[in-house]
Amino acid sequence: MTRYAETLRLLATLPAPQAFAGIQRERITVYSAEIGIPFPPSLLEWLIHANGASVESQYLVGIDGTLPTDMPSLYTLHPNWKAAGLIPVASDGCGNHYVIATRQEYGKGCPVLFIDHERNADIPDFLVASDFSIFVSEFVRREANGSNGWPFDPQSTLRIDPNLASFSGAPLPWSN
Repeated sequence: MTRYAETLRLLATLPAPQAFAGIQRERITVYSAEIGIPFPPSLLEWLIHANGASVESQYLVGIDGTLPTDMPSLYTLHPNWKAAGLIPVASDGCGNHYVIATRQEYGKGCPVLFIDHERNADIPDFLVASDFSIFVSEFVRREANGSNGWPFDPQSTLRIDPNLASFSGAPLPWSN
């Protein structure tokens, strides 16, 4: 059983869920090399299980055109993300996106950040998770079970993801 078994189970309980079949590790590593950004192990493992998914009006991004907006399409719209080492991983369905920062500019690790397109579509607004595995789990759990406070309530968020507090260089969601 993988670390994503519960997340995939919850995803299947949502109204009109649509998770796309995973893709081969080789395809992921080839794409990662093509864009020049190494994928964190947690994202690579997720894509092996689900190459994108719709989550209500939101979606989790895949590599190979499973949704109207996949990684290649998002990099076409936002070329500065690739140059900054940001990997798009989700959208809230309103034009805002979640990205993984891969260059350690926020601290050790690859945190997930939120980008508000109305502020600046190239600059992350705030940190939401210390790792993609926590992000995807909470993203799907919030839709399946209703809000648990993540990512805007400091107590519940830090209980779920204590490592989030170790990052700097971008505010936490409750700081805005």
